[in-house]
Amino acid sequence: GRSGRVGLDPCGDAYILLNEKDAEYHKQRVNTPEKIQSQLLAEENGFYKVLAFHLVSEIYQENIQTVEDVHKWFERSLAYWQSESLANYIVEKTLDDLRKCRAIYKTDDGVWKATAVGKIASIFYMSPFDIANLRENFDYIFGENKQDDPYCLSIALGSIDSQRWGIVTKAEKMEFESYMAKVRTCYGNYFTEAAAKAGYCYFSLLGGMNVGMLSGLKKGLQSDFPRIAQALKMLNTMGGSWNKDAFFNQLESQIVAGVPSHLINLCQIPKIGKIRAKRLYDAGITNVQELADFDDPIRLRTLINLKEESVKEIVEEAERVSLLS
Repeated sequence: GRSGRVGLDPCGDAYILLNEKDAEYHKQRVNTPEKIQSQLLAEENGFYKVLAFHLVSEIYQENIQTVEDVHKWFERSLAYWQSESLANYIVEKTLDDLRKCRAIYKTDDGVWKATAVGKIASIFYMSPFDIANLRENFDYIFGENKQDDPYCLSIALGSIDSQRWGIVTKAEKMEFESYMAKVRTCYGNYFTEAAAKAGYCYFSLLGGMNVGMLSGLKKGLQSDFPRIAQALKMLNTMGGSWNKDAFFNQLESQIVAGVPSHLINLCQIPKIGKIRAKRLYDAGITNVQELADFDDPIRLRTLINLKEESVKEIVEEAERVSLLS
């Protein structure tokens, strides 16, 4: 649904698809709406993160260049019309927080500009604090040559601002406690339990492992990773200068597929996921070229448990990919 498009439509329609058993509850909920309250000036762990998120984007687009511009911009916000006041100390603190995380900088003539971190945060609609953390973490990873260590790599992905402050239950902690102990050898205690929980989910994706009660978080991180990967690739060229294009391409493929590195090659073929790739690999078919050359269609069909037509399509795709490689 949309609220309308200026000059085209005065309003929009929203459609909500529900299970029949839940329909009555949601009808009542929609008919008794809650008051909408702006979160622009919400404070979280000592930071005005929503305000920072918007300011870095406005600075990148050059709509805000000075403190005075911030106040003029604020006067067009919902928070202002709900009679909230933007104190000078909040503006100064938020701008300083963004400066400290290297998302913005001030020119000699007093104008705020976005850095690579700020630009990437704006382009990918991400927290500037998350982007800053990713840059810092991967500076360490590459500087210490630990990109092949799944413990260090996973906590580098998990220890970002948006993951650091979540709730961790005792049962959840038991699931990733041994992982957290191992990661301390890489980062010491410079991460929260919530960050370790996210790191453990990334670790399981890198290793093709199943998790217990953290499967929901794992799936969410996996589905969102293409966006994280694009931000990392842009940091690679704009900010980090790490020269790691191939590394980030492989990392994205590995986490999206949720498989260990040795199965990535097979997983680039449609309908070949973690389970089928492992069956093929264990049977001696370790890459796409070997799959294309495999001359026992009956055994292949047994290995991947698909109909003859689907197996034929897989082999044809493997042949095509092999020619392009």
